[in-house]
Amino acid sequence: MEGSKKYFYNDPNSWELVKDIIPGKDRNRFRNDWDWFLGEMRKPKEQRKPYYQGIDVYNNELVIKKLCDLKKNDKSWFTPELRELVRMCLLEHYVYGQNNPDNRLR
Repeated sequence: MEGSKKYFYNDPNSWELVKDIIPGKDRNRFRNDWDWFLGEMRKPKEQRKPYYQGIDVYNNELVIKKLCDLKKNDKSWFTPELRELVRMCLLEHYVYGQNNPDNRLR
């Protein structure tokens, strides 16, 4: 991290922001997907799965969007309402809450 900029993909405390939003019965499943996704984002671009190679990890808004799009067709536990709660929580912290030109809304 550079200066006071926080990048979602590399913040070891990011889980703490959302863990209480996730219902207890789904928390382990969500955490597994969370850890997989952030692990993928921490890899060099060329080592990531093809779908994730073009993601700019310094664009918090884009990384958050991609996380919230994970398993979008599986609405049995990661419902649209839960996606929106997670998305807004993360955006408030990593995009709106920072004076970070890399995070400005596009």
